[in-house]
Amino acid sequence: TGLSMPYALLMRVPPFDLGRTPVRFVVVGLFFLMLCAAGVRGISVAIAASLVILAPVALNLIGDEAIRPPFGQTSHYSANLAGFFVPNPYTTPLYGNVFEDANAKVTLGLGGYEAFLGFLPLVFGVVGVLRTRRRLVYLGAALGLVFFVLSLGPTLKVLGTETGLSMPYALLMRVPPFDLGRTPVRFVVVGLFFLMLCAALFFLMLCAAFGLDHVMRETTRRWGVRRGVATMSLLLFWTAAEGYSPFDKQQPFVPPPGLESLVEGPVLNVPPYSSDGYAAMLQVFHHQPIGTGYLSRATPEYLEEIRRLREAWNRGGPDFCDLVTSLGFRNIVINPTHFVPPSQRSYGALPDLLTCPLNVVDLRRDGRRVRARAGDAE
Repeated sequence: TGLSMPYALLMRVPPFDLGRTPVRFVVVGLFFLMLCAAGVRGISVAIAASLVILAPVALNLIGDEAIRPPFGQTSHYSANLAGFFVPNPYTTPLYGNVFEDANAKVTLGLGGYEAFLGFLPLVFGVVGVLRTRRRLVYLGAALGLVFFVLSLGPTLKVLGTETGLSMPYALLMRVPPFDLGRTPVRFVVVGLFFLMLCAALFFLMLCAAFGLDHVMRETTRRWGVRRGVATMSLLLFWTAAEGYSPFDKQQPFVPPPGLESLVEGPVLNVPPYSSDGYAAMLQVFHHQPIGTGYLSRATPEYLEEIRRLREAWNRGGPDFCDLVTSLGFRNIVINPTHFVPPSQRSYGALPDLLTCPLNVVDLRRDGRRVRARAGDAE
């Protein structure tokens, strides 16, 4: 419709100016909807907040044209049922290699790397449901189960077996705006939120059992407050440790000095290939249209253009420069070798770039540039 929405203003304010997926505000909206369903005070405020958060996303999805992902891609980014219970040694190093063999058997969909729920939240959540009669806990358990089932995607996958059993998401992916989603596994996050409600109740019950809230004094005398505090602290540490993944400190990205010589106009990074994350990173700094980059959903036209560029690049000769010029590019950036996947490291047309009537920037040489124009000699 072209109607400006509140997010148009929000995206000008740091840190929201760095975000690219306002659709994730849906999760925040669901939080407020859950408060409404639970009957908490301030229901009118919760409803208003939900509408404010969800309306821009809903209108944007309705009015936007997006590429629907193929069925196979949606299935690939679905949770494997075993992944809920089998941790990945890389993302859950707490258990070392204990589950390495089991994790290796999860070969379809996404396993513990994305879907592992954690042993303590699972145990606490199940016991919390079994030991309570509170409506809020039952509601949280039901909603959590719904989202966990949806995260399994259109068909059920268990370890290395594609069962072919149709799941509820197979119907949901036919309904806008869910037909645009390609990663059902992300429903795990929403399911975990509701599982947390059930687990929190059991945690409070344990606090009472250890006398930490001074409710069950007889149990307190038996166990002692100190022992209770130590036990609860250990459980909290265990829960946090399951979700902790140590990683090396990343060095800040320093833009290469050759970017300042780019002229106004589209940029083609070479060697050309369809998943060039380095080209997308450089665009953050030079702000020009790019020919490659990294797209989650590529059109057939885009893939065909990349194929033509790749063939001309590998073949060498003046054809590559003629093709790039005809496509409207004004800059060619030669990516540093260490940012190019080994399978893409071919430089057939590289010698011909010095005579190409375009602005050529070479970023391979220790971050230093070599700028070339038609008629220039290196």
